[in-house]
Amino acid sequence: MKITQRRRRTRGGRPLAAWWLVPLALAALLGPHLAEPAVFPNLYTLTVSPEGGVGDRAAAIDLAMRRLLTRITGDRDAGNDPDLQDMVANAARYVESFAVPDRQTARVSFYATEIERELEARNRSVWGPERPLTLLWIAIDAGQGDRALVPAEGAPPGATPEMATLIESVREEVEAVAEERGLPITLPLIDIEDMAAVGFADVWGGFEQTISAASTRYGADAILVGRMRVTELGNDVQWLLLRNGERRLFAGEELVDGLHWLAQNYARDFSVVGGLRTVRLLVRDIGSLADYGRVMSYLEGLSALQTIDVESLDDSGLLSLRVAARGDVGVLERMFTLGRVLQLDEAMRSGAEGGNTLVLRMAGAGSAAGDRDLSRDAQRGDTAPGGGRAPVPAADPAPGSGPAPRPSGGADSASDRGFERERASGPERAPADGRESTGTGEADAPAAAGSGDDAGSFR
Repeated sequence: MKITQRRRRTRGGRPLAAWWLVPLALAALLGPHLAEPAVFPNLYTLTVSPEGGVGDRAAAIDLAMRRLLTRITGDRDAGNDPDLQDMVANAARYVESFAVPDRQTARVSFYATEIERELEARNRSVWGPERPLTLLWIAIDAGQGDRALVPAEGAPPGATPEMATLIESVREEVEAVAEERGLPITLPLIDIEDMAAVGFADVWGGFEQTISAASTRYGADAILVGRMRVTELGNDVQWLLLRNGERRLFAGEELVDGLHWLAQNYARDFSVVGGLRTVRLLVRDIGSLADYGRVMSYLEGLSALQTIDVESLDDSGLLSLRVAARGDVGVLERMFTLGRVLQLDEAMRSGAEGGNTLVLRMAGAGSAAGDRDLSRDAQRGDTAPGGGRAPVPAADPAPGSGPAPRPSGGADSASDRGFERERASGPERAPADGRESTGTGEADAPAAAGSGDDAGSFR
């Protein structure tokens, strides 16, 4: 199979030549979950409840624009940024539609192209709709032995009425902030399989290997582990973020601080700034037209890529493309970690020509397990809260099967204690005003998951 000098325009609006229809049809048969990262739905549509009521259209649009700027730039205070006040003052000119679904709320949709053009003209970052799907494991200790994990729905077996009410409140808070910041999230089912694999103590202690193993079924791009201690003096909340073999720690007083901190981290990693630049992509392991169609369908859906030129596809399965991309190569590298379609080819990275070439390969090439996971997602076709892939319940474990074994070393294994390893530098903490940390603290530098000595409790 050899292809040379075929051109595909992803943003120009031209009809596709018939030559492209075969691989694209094959990609469609594979299912959308095979070719797309998690996407936050309706990124430019917001539902708001203005103080003056939905009858005050101007107030509703003003509030929606301020929240949209936070979603798109990743800056929690973007709505009050002096450089963006003209956009807020003239918010009505960017409105695509306005609706009042009920007496308390207004739904405002903005023109994405116009908003992005204005931000680019100001050299401001734009965080597109492709965002990491994050699985949240949250452990709550309300005192006097009242402890539980927060499931996707309801309350776990044996939860007290007080705990059930607290869990519902926590879930509502988390989902509200995820909606505000545009974060695709999902919560574990806490079903029989979860309970056999991970317990309250595992999540509370931040045992990374155990949690990661239990999280595999959910197909998330990142895992956010939280523990909240409820006391008469307030809450003590600590978070551990696990993504791409790295870990970050954060501590705050309110549960929502962790979600705002998460959004800030993601915006910093995935936002694009400035105009277009040309990047060459070399994709290895293209073994069939189905592979080719899957890759092209995936790339076509990425908002950071404006055009895609196919240079060649040789008999060795090497696909060469030249793309016009927004953002630098580093942003593209991180974006390709989403969606489980492509991955960086570290073995060939040093041989890449120049700083504008990325060498990639088909994700899970040669991995039957990866293929099974992708097929299972495609068969379900569900979406998770906030957008993205949904959790996949597996068959119940065999009778008598217990929790997943601890890593070697048991409870004292330093390689698996997320909340027990960084006393010296401490976690990032929320400032007194409740805003996210600027990320300048020592703890903001990620450490490789499972590395380092036991440094004691994370307090």
